[in-house]
Parts: sequence; structure tokens; C-alpha cells
Amino acid sequence: RDQSKTKVKLYEVALTHGVGAKVWRAAEILCEEIALPDWSGLLQGKTVLELGAGCGLCGLYAAHGGA
Repeated sequence: RDQSKTKVKLYEVALTHGVGAKVWRAAEILCEEIALPDWSGLLQGKTVLELGAGCGLCGLYAAHGGA
């Protein structure tokens, strides 16, 4: 899959549901990083465990990349 064409639209409400419902800027940056070609082979077939990273955007993105 060509992750450079993957788009995610985020809609967030105020932090009334706690910090787990927030997409943190660090998660956005990590998704941008794992979209780079250097990562394409590293995620294939791997198991990814995401801890304490908000609503799970990085794990979903890694799964889309083949993890």
C-alpha cells in the first residue's frame, strides 16, 4: 500500500472525555514518520502494541501499513 496517499480526518471534541480521547501532536508526528519509505518493510507482519498514545491513531496507522 502507498501510505503517502493515506489521509485521516480527525474530529475532536473538548477534553470532556478525558485525555484518552485526544489525538496528541506526537501521534501525528509518529504517523508521518512511519509513512516514510524507510518504515515500509519494518512494519510488515509485525505485532504492534500501542500504550498511552491517546485514541490509538498510531496503532491504526501501523495496521494499515501491514503490521
